[in-house]
Amino acid sequence: MRMSKETYIAAPWDNLVKSVTAVIIIFIISFTLLLTYVIDNVNIIAGIISLYSAVLVIPYLWAPQGYIVTNKRILVKRLIGDLKISFIEEPERWAWTWWGIRLFASGGLYGYYGLFSFKGIGRVWMHATNRHNLVLIKTNQGRKILLSPKDPEEFIKRALK
Repeated sequence: MRMSKETYIAAPWDNLVKSVTAVIIIFIISFTLLLTYVIDNVNIIAGIISLYSAVLVIPYLWAPQGYIVTNKRILVKRLIGDLKISFIEEPERWAWTWWGIRLFASGGLYGYYGLFSFKGIGRVWMHATNRHNLVLIKTNQGRKILLSPKDPEEFIKRALK
C-alpha cells in the first residue's frame, strides 16, 4: 500500500490584491469614523459598524489561505472550511487575461475567488490570490478551477505524485 505525502503550498497575495484590500480597509475604517462624528444615534452607529465589519470579515472567511497537495487531490485551505478537489488530468499553467468577467465572485479583496468567465476557458471557479501564478485544474466532475500556488511548477509536480 503506497502512502501519499501531503505538501502544504502557500498562496501569497499579488500586488493588486494587496492594494485593493488595503484601500478597501482604509476606506471603510475612515468612512465609519467619519459617520460616528456626524451621526448622534448610537443604534445607527452600531448598525453601520456591524455592516462594515461584515463586509470586511465575511469575504476573508472564503479567501484561500493555501493549498494542501497529495496524489491527484488538492485541499484549498479556507477559514470557512476546506474545499476538496479531485482531478484526473494533469494540472496546467494558465496565463491571466483581462478578457473575463466576475459572475459571482470577489475580484481583489483578499484574492480572486468565486465564479468567473474567461475567454478561452469559459466558466471557471477561482480560489486564487495571485494572477501571475495560475494553475488550471479540471475536476473529475468536469469543473474547471484556477488556483494560484506560490510555485506553480512545484505544485503541479506534487499534485501528480
